[in-house]
Amino acid sequence: MSRGLLLRRLGRYEDAAADYSRAMEIDPRAGGHVAHRAESYRRAGRYDSAQADYRVVMEAEAPSAWSYAGRAQLHLRLGRFEDAVADCARAVEDDPDDGWYAGLHALSTLLTGDEREAGARFRHAIRLLLEAETGGRTGEALVLGCLLFVHCALREREEAAARCDALLGRVPDGHVIREVLEDLTLLRDVLPSVAAVTDPFVQRLREEQERRAR
Repeated sequence: MSRGLLLRRLGRYEDAAADYSRAMEIDPRAGGHVAHRAESYRRAGRYDSAQADYRVVMEAEAPSAWSYAGRAQLHLRLGRFEDAVADCARAVEDDPDDGWYAGLHALSTLLTGDEREAGARFRHAIRLLLEAETGGRTGEALVLGCLLFVHCALREREEAAARCDALLGRVPDGHVIREVLEDLTLLRDVLPSVAAVTDPFVQRLREEQERRAR
């Protein structure tokens, strides 16, 4: 694991961005550093810097589905919902079996006002995530986090509660809890009407973080 990725998993996003900057100075031809720095800037809330890096990434010959999905989340933060839909569509086209990309696509579609299409896309995301649920330990925890996100977006409290119970029951790594918290915070910020659904789960996850820190 690279030092930048390790720092990002620890939630030290500014340090991760700085590490990728140093790596680019050492070897400007090495691939992937700009995309990872864009992700670090986005998670740190440095949206102007993230936009600049994503612009460079998208000018590359073949941007990854992961980069399209990352920029889509940036668009959501900035209220550019149509742009988010477009980037999610590219991510889904490049990796049609990824349930997280499908869930982001559904959320972006919902925020443009197309509730019917969004509902179909959410259901498709759930099917993909259920198919992926039999993965490895950490992979399964991330899948459960994605399912929690989708059920919260659909305001399905019981299903969301079951996913949250299953997630915490697997004693996930700290970075998994952090990522799920960030995803739920994004959901609540762009779709405030789901706050009553997301807030209890955000509280539970934060309590788990605090318990581990003691």
